[in-house]
Amino acid sequence: MYKLHKENPEVYTIERLAKDYRIMRQRVHAILWLKEMEEEEEKKLLEKLNAINIAEGVHLKVGHQGKTRGLWWLEVSEL
Repeated sequence: MYKLHKENPEVYTIERLAKDYRIMRQRVHAILWLKEMEEEEEKKLLEKLNAINIAEGVHLKVGHQGKTRGLWWLEVSEL
């Protein structure tokens, strides 16, 4: 839902998503807002990790897989 809206918000409006997923508009709005906040927090975390990497001479690679409560992984290597 979030990916559809983000890629094409003119087509996948809150009203259309609510109709397609058969949920209330308020719920669609809340889902989109939550996903946006998650994305922003992930970017902030990655920026902090990159600053630590440079300071300590270590390369950290962080990733996420899964649709909902997926798995996070961390890979550490020397520069």
